[in-house]
Amino acid sequence: MTTHDPLYLQIAESIADSIRAGALVRGERLHSVRDVARTRGVSMATVVQAYRSLEDARLIEARPRSGYFVAARPAALPEPETSRPPAQSQRVDVGALAATVMRMAREPGVVSFGAACPESALFDVERVRRAMNRAVTRHRTTLCQYPHGPGMNNCAAPSPAMP
Repeated sequence: MTTHDPLYLQIAESIADSIRAGALVRGERLHSVRDVARTRGVSMATVVQAYRSLEDARLIEARPRSGYFVAARPAALPEPETSRPPAQSQRVDVGALAATVMRMAREPGVVSFGAACPESALFDVERVRRAMNRAVTRHRTTLCQYPHGPGMNNCAAPSPAMP
């Protein structure tokens, strides 16, 4: 972080450093938005943006009507086992492989990462809401427009008639 970074990133990074150093521990309540704004001499909106940045990094979590808290760190995942491929190459029947994949996609315990419609329970509603709000704010002028295709500089203007 440099002093040229936006204020909210400077605040977020200093809090993140405190969490990483162990000065702020898991489950500990952070100072209120008002307190941080007053002590740092910034607006409350700047502090809220800093806290949202830390939420996105999963370092803190908001608890309704309670404030912001240092997030619990997820348990470390076990290292995967090393695979043992066969010594000799094997013939692959693409049709049978495709049929197996399609059959497995219908099983309730299988999540297809190639599906166009993932299960809604996979999305954190609050994070999706914030991302949508940011996208709408940033791209408000193009919400109801299609971009021009390649080679089409101005499809609204008719080309002049040839004599």
